Amino acid sequence: MNNTTAPPPPPRQPPMPAELASLVKTVDMAYLISGIYLSIIGLVTIFGNGLLLLAIIKDPFKSFRTPTTLFVVGLALADFFTGAVVDPLTAFLDIAVYLKLYNDPDTIKVFNDCRKVNYHVSFITMNSSFLILLAITFCQYVAISFPHKHRVLVNRRNALITLIAIAIYSVVFSLLSEFNIPLRLKLEIDTHLNTNAVAIILILFYVLLYRAYRVHLKRVSGLDENDAARSRRREQEREFTAVNLLLVTFLLIFTLPSMILWNLRLDKYYDLRSLPYDQQLRCELARILIFDVLVMKFALDPCIYAWRLSKYRRAIKKIIKCGCVPEVEGSSTSTRVISTYEGGEGTDRERARTGSTLVLLNSPRRAAPEPES
Repeated sequence: MNNTTAPPPPPRQPPMPAELASLVKTVDMAYLISGIYLSIIGLVTIFGNGLLLLAIIKDPFKSFRTPTTLFVVGLALADFFTGAVVDPLTAFLDIAVYLKLYNDPDTIKVFNDCRKVNYHVSFITMNSSFLILLAITFCQYVAISFPHKHRVLVNRRNALITLIAIAIYSVVFSLLSEFNIPLRLKLEIDTHLNTNAVAIILILFYVLLYRAYRVHLKRVSGLDENDAARSRRREQEREFTAVNLLLVTFLLIFTLPSMILWNLRLDKYYDLRSLPYDQQLRCELARILIFDVLVMKFALDPCIYAWRLSKYRRAIKKIIKCGCVPEVEGSSTSTRVISTYEGGEGTDRERARTGSTLVLLNSPRRAAPEPES
């Protein structure tokens, strides 16, 4: 998944028809609006992922000292650099195209250098983000389906190896063009492997995750000793279902347009310069709009995948309020957030009940109060 800003050259045929001139103005305005939008969304992405990283680094409740927290850190870093590098560079390039700076001899070198940096960095950060997200989803599935093996499979060593492998792959892949690898081959790998395959596997894991969670509920339903616990269990099931549907919906909204565009580019519109000028403009307009949709994924990741858990929200409040948020007291009656980020720690009975990074699992011995948020 990458982003490149390559405006089609204007035709050397005066004068343009009124309809074509109107389309040119529309594309120019899309560049300007996209540049302003990306400047704003970049700040939102930096702020959201920066807060998430701050919560993990400060760790006021000592609840992030687990192997899978490394994946959350990796995801936040990839998204943070997308907002800090890719979004501003793309915004600059879009506004430069609107101002026709790519034709100015004084700025053309800066323009081309920014395009090249943006090209490589976008491959690294965006592919890393999606691959790390895939790793997090896999951890969720293992925690529910194989809770007793979760601690063996998801440990700090394996998490670090996975993150390093993802980083190396993303960097090497972004540099393929520097090793005289044909551009079409690189785009085919990026489209079919990094985009199509990752999205399909993610959706498949969400389906398997939901089925495994239903099996998990049946396995532990006999541990509920009263109506309050059973009611809480049903509430958790509804919440889990709603959140996973939300995740799948957001994934499709953010990635499906990009998947469709790049598959069409490879199959029908690979050589844009061979197309009529009006079709080049429409393809460029579609690329601008679709990329603007895609970057929302990196801005909303902290809300969807991390802040949904109360322990992240409590950590942020603790940091912002300088420690004014009281901790939840009482080990026997408090609700414990059991998630894959905790690595299935605790007794075997507790680890057998772990499952979701998105729901709370109460103690089977008694009903527990709501956690502090």
